[in-house]
Amino acid sequence: IFYFPHPVVGNLPKETTQKEFDILIWGSLSPYKGIDQFLEFLYKNELQCKYRIKIVGKCFDHRYLNKLNSYTNQCISLEDKFINDEDLRQLMSHARIVLFIYNNDSVLSSGAMVESISYGALVVGPYKAAFKDLADLQYIFSFENFDLLIDLINNILSGEKVIPKERFDDFLKEFHWSEFSKKLNQELYPAM
Repeated sequence: IFYFPHPVVGNLPKETTQKEFDILIWGSLSPYKGIDQFLEFLYKNELQCKYRIKIVGKCFDHRYLNKLNSYTNQCISLEDKFINDEDLRQLMSHARIVLFIYNNDSVLSSGAMVESISYGALVVGPYKAAFKDLADLQYIFSFENFDLLIDLINNILSGEKVIPKERFDDFLKEFHWSEFSKKLNQELYPAM
């Protein structure tokens, strides 16, 4: 069995200095992603206005959408819509952190995570599955519980924790589709 992180296409956007929000949560809005649990944690700990949070994605579960909407306020916004590539590029360039929650252990991989990194986003995700693998390789940051996540967010926003731009360049080189085929050939035909 060979393991390869999902290959990417180079998408690094031009640098944007103006960050409009601290945290972007994007992709399909489904209960298994645990977005509601994170928002509930923020409210229970009186942190619901500490960060500027933008949530964008399509939600097909009306009850879940209503639940997410109940957490919106002047600092937490929600848009129930599909995102095209250009809008996604813009969202990423205006976010300080792209956050993935995933509250269950069934997530093995995340195309949204890989796409976010390929856009040069600073990704934070749970310390499990593909997120764990890329955190161990120091391409993203990870967390094990919401208390540690808040500490991590604060350290990122204060500038204490950073991922140098060179790591994004390394990621795009190492996991580009052209490298994937080379690595696969090396694994399949090591003596050639």
